[in-house]
This record gives sequence, C-alpha cells and structure tokens, in this order.
Amino acid sequence: MTYLTTEPQMTTAAAADVARIGSAIGDANAAAAGRITAWVAAAADEVSAATAILFGSYAREYQTIMSQAAALHDRFVQALTGAASAYLDTEAANAAVALNTLTATVRSLLGRPASRQCQNRRDRTQRDDGACSNSHHRFGDGWQRRCRYRTRPS
Repeated sequence: MTYLTTEPQMTTAAAADVARIGSAIGDANAAAAGRITAWVAAAADEVSAATAILFGSYAREYQTIMSQAAALHDRFVQALTGAASAYLDTEAANAAVALNTLTATVRSLLGRPASRQCQNRRDRTQRDDGACSNSHHRFGDGWQRRCRYRTRPS
C-alpha cells in the first residue's frame, strides 16, 4: 500500500514560488517581444530578405509557444494552490472527526467535556470551593486547571 504525506503550507509556498518564476519569465518575454519579432534584412538581396522572413516566423512561433506555456504554467499554479487547499480541508475534516471522537470518549469517562471552553464554564448553581489543584492536564488546545465544584446550598 502506498502512503502519501504532504505539507499543505509547503505546497502553498511552492505555488507562490512557481508563480514568481512564471512572472519573471513573462516579464522577460514581454521585454524581448518587440526585438525578436521585428527582423530587418541585413542587406537588400533576396537571401537576406528570406532570412529575415524566416527568423520573423520563428519569433512569432516562439511567442505563440510561450503564450501557451504561460497558460499551462497558470493552470499548474492553480492546481498546486487547489491541492494545498484540498489537503487543508481534508485535514480539518479529519481533525474534527478525531476531536469529536475524543470528546465523546472523555465525556463518557469523566462525565464532562475535555475542552477548556466547556470546562471553564461554570453553572450558576455551582461555586468554586477553593479546592483547585495546581496540577495541569493537557486537553485539546490549551493547559487546563482541574477544579472540584460543589453544588451551592439552597
């Protein structure tokens, strides 16, 4: 079985690098376009005129090929950017499934959620009895304090 590992941030950076390279090549082609397509015969004879026409046709073919290469390059950059986005979306979806599974497991074991946002919300009917431990436990995305709560007397 083949496994594929990718870094979406590196793919996005590569797409940006490829786009910069394409931009530099496009600028160089645009700067040279006038000089390579405007051939003037070196002399007034037929051979010089035919040579100028031949080189002019080569220059026009080069410009056509370079415009096709630029379009291909743009599609390649779009494909790299799209792939990075797709991998990020897939990672986010997989992380959400894993987090939901972990949260459900922790909730079933501890009777409360493991996330800091849910843990730090105190019901108005409960109060802190001052028996918080200084031990920290790593849950979800941050350090958490584990506290014991008692039901407030009526």
